[in-house]
Order: sequence, then C-alpha cells, then structure tokens
Amino acid sequence: MLHAGSWVRLRRLVVCCPLLTACDAGLQVDLQSTGHPGFESVVLSVSEVQFLHEDIELSVLDADASPTDVLMLVDGVTHRLIASAELPDGDYVAFRVTLDSDASYARTAAGAEYRLDQINSGTFVDTAFTFEAADLLEDGSSLRRLMVLEPRFSIALDDGGLGSLDIQPSIRLVDPDSIGTVSGTVSTSLAESTDCDAAIDTSEHMAIYAFDGTEQTPEDFVAGETGPLAAASVVWSDGAYRFSQSTLEAGSYTLALTCQADSDNPFSDDGDAVRFLAQANVVVLAGESTTVDLY
Repeated sequence: MLHAGSWVRLRRLVVCCPLLTACDAGLQVDLQSTGHPGFESVVLSVSEVQFLHEDIELSVLDADASPTDVLMLVDGVTHRLIASAELPDGDYVAFRVTLDSDASYARTAAGAEYRLDQINSGTFVDTAFTFEAADLLEDGSSLRRLMVLEPRFSIALDDGGLGSLDIQPSIRLVDPDSIGTVSGTVSTSLAESTDCDAAIDTSEHMAIYAFDGTEQTPEDFVAGETGPLAAASVVWSDGAYRFSQSTLEAGSYTLALTCQADSDNPFSDDGDAVRFLAQANVVVLAGESTTVDLY
C-alpha cells in the first residue's frame, strides 16, 4: 500500500473517450463487494477514482456517485463506476477512491444508522495494469477491471459515541477474467468446539480469511499493513458449515478460519483477540471452482 507523496502531476479526465471512435474502447470499472453480517446495509457514494501512472502522474476520473448498497453487490452483481474512460498510455501502479461521506452510511438490523466518514483518503492501493488506447481501439474492446470492496476490513467496529463510523475502503482492483471461486466446509467438530461457538449466528464471528501465497502465518487485518486480502462468512446451510469466496484472482493462497472475525477492528492491531483455528493451502484457477475443507 502506498501513501500520497508531497507532489504528483494531476490530470482530471472526463468519463468518455473523445479521442476514440467508440466509447466502449476505454477503461471500464465495476464495483463488487463481499458481505458484512454486522450491517443490514452499507450505502456508499464513490465520487472519484484516481489512478497513479508510473511517471507519478495522477489521473482523476469522475465515477457514478449514485448511492449504492454495496452489500447487494455480491454473487456477480456489480455497480458500474466508470462506463468508459481514456487514460494516458502507460503502466499504472496504484489507485484510490474518494467517497462522498454526506451520502454514505451503514444501517444495522436493529435500525441504527451511522454516517461513514472516510479517513486516510490520500492512501493509495497497489495495482498493476497497462493502458494502451491504440490497442483497445484496434480491438474494439474495453480494459475491464473489477474493484472488490471488503466491508469487514473497511469499517470501524464502533462509533465512539459520535454517531458516525470511520471507513477506509479495503479494495482490490482485479481482472474479472482472471478470478475463480473457492468454496468448502468447516468440519462440525471444529465449528462446534469450545473455541468456536456455533450456537450463535456463525456469519458474524466465523469467517475464512484469504492470504496471498501458501503456508502463510494468518493474522488479523490492520489497515495499511500486509494481511488478509479477503474474508468470507461461514454459514450453516444444507446440513454443513459452508463458505464461498468468488473474488480471488488466479494464484496460490492460504485460507484460515477464525471465530473472532466480529472482534477484528481494521484500524487497530487486535493481537490475541483474533485467533485462527485451522488453515489450508489452495490454488485458484481463472473461471474455475475449487473446493477446500477445513477441519
């Protein structure tokens, strides 16, 4: 993860393609999310997406800022942030988003509503892609990217009595053609052990964290540090404790089970508050489904 430097060259771009013959031959960005069982809805308004060129030139793209409940953007449902935009040619190394806090909020099942205030908005997230307008024009295609939000890793656990919650979006920019699905079960003996009380709603406290690379030592999420990429809730369904993660790019990962996911505050090192009970390695293949069981 990168932080804003003291100086970058700023270029504000419009979301269209005046130099291209068709507005479908440009950068296209869709938003997708994973779940957050602690909230009934999480409504976000993304006003800008900014991309950092390797030459330290920052391109600012206006996004579709329609307030959107991101908890509905699961199982392949997306919200189009950028229909088509032209960037300066070259390699891009980082990006960040700007939220309209006046139009962003989270609501619990009990009806409590909290304004979401973006913090550390200058922080960049690493990415890697190349934009070449001529190649896209020749092919008549778009450079498609999927922006994946992890609400569990983005929103503070409590409001400190202020009536608002801090949010620092934990986001990844992935190639939608490169992602695969990982699903599986957690053994009943593990899920119902004294270390993992399945007698209460498992979706809040029981989750599978995904870490980049195999044989990783699992740890809790701390904003701005290297840690888990994604989280998937474990739920009781069809006679088993099941999970599914469908936003990982092709590659090797470590999956780890925690039963303290509801105690993982993304803005602090929770240390021993978040423990991991089992883990397994998995290889994700683009466009394919892989099954992994933890026991």
